[in-house]
Amino acid sequence: LAGRDATAAGRVYDEMARVCAPGREGELEPYLKSKVANMYADVGDVFRSCGHHLLAVEEYRRALGFCPQYLDIKHKLAQSLRDLGRHDDAIRTLKEILEANPNFHQSRVNLGVTLYAQGKHAEAGAEWQEVLRRDYANKSARMYLRMVQDGGAPEEKKP
Repeated sequence: LAGRDATAAGRVYDEMARVCAPGREGELEPYLKSKVANMYADVGDVFRSCGHHLLAVEEYRRALGFCPQYLDIKHKLAQSLRDLGRHDDAIRTLKEILEANPNFHQSRVNLGVTLYAQGKHAEAGAEWQEVLRRDYANKSARMYLRMVQDGGAPEEKKP
């Protein structure tokens, strides 16, 4: 967005933030909480797509202030935290998701990716094996597990 469009979007966002500010969650009906949470998450998605991970984290946290049970938004928060190099925070967030829903396979896959980034290859492999135990056809878990077993990155195919 540029020029007038950016200014108009900024005004709308500022007004939404004023009317539906975190701290006023109790004043909104559940349907409106959901709409506001998804609006903040959408803004977070835009920031994340543009590489502005810190701003994305702020928006995802705002969204979760309205609907903390939205595990998909919490998952996006964890991805942005990992992208910022805040691996411990990402791991903690991913584990919270998995406590709430052990079958959120993408979170378990990303937990493995984050552990792998920390050099914890055995722990990462265990997470991907758990995904395959629950969902045998999961291609992401299978690819990452093969990476650990082969000792390289997925694109480093051994002859």
